[in-house]
Amino acid sequence: MITATTLPGNPRLGAFALLCAVALVGTNLQGCADSPKLPDPNVASGTDNPIQISRTQIAHAVTFPQAGSEPEAAQMSALFAFVATNSVGPKDTILVQFGGQLIDQARAETISARLASLELHPAVVASANLSSGVIRVVVERYVAIAPDCPEWSHKPSPNYQNDNQRNFGCADAANLAAMVADPKDLAMGANLPAQVGDPVTKPVSNYRAGMPGGAAAAGGASGASASGTSASGAASGTGSSAPSAAGPS
Repeated sequence: MITATTLPGNPRLGAFALLCAVALVGTNLQGCADSPKLPDPNVASGTDNPIQISRTQIAHAVTFPQAGSEPEAAQMSALFAFVATNSVGPKDTILVQFGGQLIDQARAETISARLASLELHPAVVASANLSSGVIRVVVERYVAIAPDCPEWSHKPSPNYQNDNQRNFGCADAANLAAMVADPKDLAMGANLPAQVGDPVTKPVSNYRAGMPGGAAAAGGASGASASGTSASGAASGTGSSAPSAAGPS
């Protein structure tokens, strides 16, 4: 507790110090009362500029002869033109739909094999809405629609709540939408293939077996130097011992 006797012998100075201390404490309390409110972490996190994912489907029907399991040449030409016109690629989801009869399933598998020859990845599925003799090829694709940047619909100031601006994250979202290889990954992700650890452990195995070029070269050089030293030593030993042996004789 601060009293007026803090500085003995000078009551006026002590009273002045007390007033200064009370004013300082009041200033600190006022500063705490006026501290800005921190934004909610779930607010203004870039969600004002989301990437819109649009799913579209385009279909093409292939008609088979009544009793045949092979399509006519004109039907296949039309199917290939459909693939080329719509730029159907390996990343598109392709469904080859057929009715409930076994011959229609065989026809769908024939169409699937023709599409696979174009490096596409179709899937044969049954559909209750198709009549016999009609195979439907459905191409499903996702399109990433970038937000409209920059986004300055709100004034950047005043900003008493210290929130992020509406333009925050807009450029990042636009760039991601422009460079994503498969927009479908933004909607549901993709399954990772089976992981193989052999490429990771092979360098360690080669190192332990002495297979790397540097280690093998170093080992070969040291071995050569060692053999050279022993050879020179043997030669020097032979040369020195010959005169001494000849001397006594």
